[in-house]
Formats: sequence, C-alpha cells, structure tokens
Amino acid sequence: MNTQTIAAILLAALRSSPSGLSRSEISTKLFRRNLRSADITAALEHLLERRDVRFSRVAPGKRGGRPREVWEANAPAGEGGEGVV
Repeated sequence: MNTQTIAAILLAALRSSPSGLSRSEISTKLFRRNLRSADITAALEHLLERRDVRFSRVAPGKRGGRPREVWEANAPAGEGGEGVV
C-alpha cells in the first residue's frame, strides 16, 4: 500500500471519529497491526503537510507513562471549522 492510499484511509477514519484516534488506535484498530509504523508516520506527515489533520499530545493519566498522541481531521476547506485558511 502506498502513502497516498494509507493517507486516504486515515483521513476517512479520522473524519468519522469526532474525538480523534491515538497512534495506538490507528495501528491496532484501523490497520490491525498490518502496517509498519514508518508507513503510518509517512501518511500522517503527508496529511499534516496538507493541513488535513492536526494532533495533540495528551498527558498521561494517574498511572503515568508517555503522553498519548491523538490525531484529528480538520474540517474540509469551505466547511468552516479549522480547515485551511
């Protein structure tokens, strides 16, 4: 699967997930761990460059650990929200 195909799948999934998806959810739920992390990263970077997505780091809970990286889709241009300005 090439980067553009992965990016299209990711964008569709993010648009249907209002609260976004974590990197872990993208890997396990969306691609069932069948893609390399580098392939997912390349697709997310492609979408980020196009301003189709944004991400935030969420602090770990009471149990500690690493911050979660949560990805969300921006509103498509012309539909208000956080689309490309």
